Amino acid sequence: MPETQRTHVLERYDICGSQPEPALDRLAGLAARLIGTPISVVSFFDESDRWVIARRGTDTVKAPREDAFCNVVVNSGAPLLVGDLTSDARFRDDPHVTRGGLRAYAGVPIASPGGDVLGTIAVVDVEPREFGPQDRESLEILAAIAGDALELRLRSGELEVELALRKAAEEEAHRARQRYDHLAHHDSLTGLPNRLGLQRYIRRASASHWLLLIDLDGFKAVNDAHGHAGGDQVLREISRRLALGMDGHGFAARLGGDEFAVLLGGSAACGTVEDVAIHLLDVLAEPICDGRDLYRVTASLGISRLRPGEGPETGLERADRALYTVKARGRFGCAFADDIALA
Repeated sequence: MPETQRTHVLERYDICGSQPEPALDRLAGLAARLIGTPISVVSFFDESDRWVIARRGTDTVKAPREDAFCNVVVNSGAPLLVGDLTSDARFRDDPHVTRGGLRAYAGVPIASPGGDVLGTIAVVDVEPREFGPQDRESLEILAAIAGDALELRLRSGELEVELALRKAAEEEAHRARQRYDHLAHHDSLTGLPNRLGLQRYIRRASASHWLLLIDLDGFKAVNDAHGHAGGDQVLREISRRLALGMDGHGFAARLGGDEFAVLLGGSAACGTVEDVAIHLLDVLAEPICDGRDLYRVTASLGISRLRPGEGPETGLERADRALYTVKARGRFGCAFADDIALA
C-alpha cells in the first residue's frame, strides 16, 4: 500500500501523540499475559516516528520509526515472529539486541477497516523462545480488537463533533427564533413592544389590568414642520418617557403611528389610575429639544379595565371610545370607559 495513503488514513484517527487509551492499554496487558512475556506494546507509525500508545515492561513513548522491529511489520503488512533475534541477520546487530538484551519478538499489524496498516501489537522477551500458531492467533485477535477500538474511538469523536455541530445549529436556530420573535413583537423605531406584543402580554396575563390608550395631540404638525426625522425624534422621546414613567410597574407599547398604550396592575383603585394618567399627560407634554429644534406635543388618554380571560381588542375598543370622548372635549386629558364605576 502507498505510504502516503497509509499515513493519510492514520491521521484520521488522531492517535499518534494522544493520551493513553484505556482500551488499548488493557489489550497490551492482555497480550503480555496470554503470550507470557515481560514486555508488550501497542504502537502506531507516522512517516518518521513510532508512537507507543500502550505498554507493559517499557517506558518508551516515542522513537524513530526505523529503529523499531515493528517497522518491518508495518512495511510488509504481515505478522513477524522471531524466536531468537540474535540468530536473525536482520536484527542481531540491532542495539536493542546487542545492548538492550532483547531476544524474542512477535508482532502483528493493526489495520483499518480498509486494510491500511496503522500500527502493531507486539510482545517482546528477554529470553529466546518459540512462538507457536496459537501465539500468532492470539495476537491477531487482539489486533482486530485494537482496530475495532480505534474505529469506535473515531466514530465517537465524529459523533461528538456531529452532536456539537447539531447543538450549535439548534442554539443558532433558537437565537434566530428569539430575534424573529423580538422583531415581530417590538417596534423597530422605539424598541417598545408593538400591538402584537401588547396583545400577547394581555393574553398571557392571569390577572386584570388597567389599559391606558394614548394618542398624541399635535403630532401631525410636528411632521409637517420638521419632516419624518423630527417626527421620529418625538416618537422615540415619548417612548422613553413612557418607559421611565412606568418605573418598572407597568407595560408600555407603541401600537402604531402616534398611538401608544400602557398596562397597569388591575388591583389599583380608579383614583390611583387617574393619578398615573395625569402624571403621564404632564410628562408627555414637556417640550422636546434635540439641540436644534423644539417640539411640542400633548396627549389624550382613554382608560378601560381588562378582566382575566378578556381578549385584548375588547379592552382596546372601550379605551378607544373613552379616548375619543377626550378628543371631543378638546384634547389633553383623560377619561374612563363608560362601563367603569368611578365611585
